[in-house]
Amino acid sequence: RHTMFDEFLDDHLRDPENLRYFQRAGLQLEIAFQVNHAMKAKKISRKELAARMGVSKGRITQILSGTSNLTLRLVADAFTALGLQ
Repeated sequence: RHTMFDEFLDDHLRDPENLRYFQRAGLQLEIAFQVNHAMKAKKISRKELAARMGVSKGRITQILSGTSNLTLRLVADAFTALGLQ
């Protein structure tokens, strides 16, 4: 079933700038989800992950927020520290 919101989103995402923003946000949230899921599954705290990565606990909070502009290096470090590929 196609809702009014679906129509709005379809129209909105025809604009390349809106599409780029939407894709960025989706990737940020996916990374946050993957890191959070792995932390819960492995019972790793923000403090422990921060120590493994050599960053502050606040930086881990930024990763988990899904809104922070992350470098590929930071994402790779987090995934490696969590044993993700």
